[in-house]
Amino acid sequence: GEPYFLSAGETRYALAALKKDLIDFIGKKPDGTDTSVQHMNGEETLRIVCRVGQRSLWVGSYMDAAILKSATSVFTVWQIALTAFLLLQVGIFFYLMRRMVAQPINRFAGEVQRLEKEGMLQLAETPGNDMDFLYEAFLGVSGKLKAALEQSYKNKVLIYQAEIKYLQAQVNPHFLYNSFYHLYRMAKMEDNEGVAEMSRRLSSYYRYITRSDQNEVPLEMEYQNIVDYTDIQTIRFGDRIQVELEPLPDAYKNLTVPRFVLQPLFENAYYHGVEKQQSGRIRLHFRPEPGALVILVENNGACTDEELAAITQYLSRSEEGEKITALKNVKGRMRLLGGDLSISRGSLGGFCAALTLPCGEKEQIQGGEK
Repeated sequence: GEPYFLSAGETRYALAALKKDLIDFIGKKPDGTDTSVQHMNGEETLRIVCRVGQRSLWVGSYMDAAILKSATSVFTVWQIALTAFLLLQVGIFFYLMRRMVAQPINRFAGEVQRLEKEGMLQLAETPGNDMDFLYEAFLGVSGKLKAALEQSYKNKVLIYQAEIKYLQAQVNPHFLYNSFYHLYRMAKMEDNEGVAEMSRRLSSYYRYITRSDQNEVPLEMEYQNIVDYTDIQTIRFGDRIQVELEPLPDAYKNLTVPRFVLQPLFENAYYHGVEKQQSGRIRLHFRPEPGALVILVENNGACTDEELAAITQYLSRSEEGEKITALKNVKGRMRLLGGDLSISRGSLGGFCAALTLPCGEKEQIQGGEK
């Protein structure tokens, strides 16, 4: 309100026309600043009196209390609304935290306790809260999982090694019979040089495929076995099948590879493509890639898109109890080592087997320099 009363000492001055009761109400001399409410004429009146300075000078004023209440009621409503909104947000937050965090943690803790009761998980007694318990449980589960994965990997390696021995024992007997038959014919024809060369190739070939002391060999040894194998086949088939072997790059000669991974590709190229053709072609070439060396073996045999799709689907399946084949064994071993084997249509028009061998940084740099 505006000042309506002024007092100096014992003298009081009204600054506006006031009723006597208001003068008496406002004019009460206070000790200091004073605020009070009084009912006058059925209405609440607010009195404000304030001393000015250190002297006996003070001013007084009054106003209708209803006016002040109406001005502050709006702020009260907003304060209540804001408080309710904040409480609602807090409630929603706690609800979401319970649903998205607390409940999953409780379910996880329950499963951990179940595993512990069943003896599948052993946890040390450690002091702490629920999060410490879950942390210890996570470490225990991760350790069990790591051990299981390592054992699974070892089991797969053992399975593939057993398959290799099985495949070695099942080397196509017709290949051996036909080789000895050609030796017999060359001996009858007194082709001593041919007999000597054929015997040398057969000796080198069978010495390599029957040795079981090494599961991994330098790529140079695997490549030399293919040279022996294709030379023997060339003696058998003569000019009917031409074989083109790109020389092995020096940078990759010492690259360690699983043994017996190239011959299955050539067996597939011979017996499922050009064996009965009069002008067959088989080609081996190399394609260096970042972090890998791709060996491609292709032929010009007749094959349909359905046959290619069937072989690709067969190699991609991993069904238990399925018949073991050399190609599937090679693909499985290469997948364990980070490589792969894929079948597609080659540039010669027939099958193309692409064997991807992962290689280290050393071979990568040397291959780039070459």
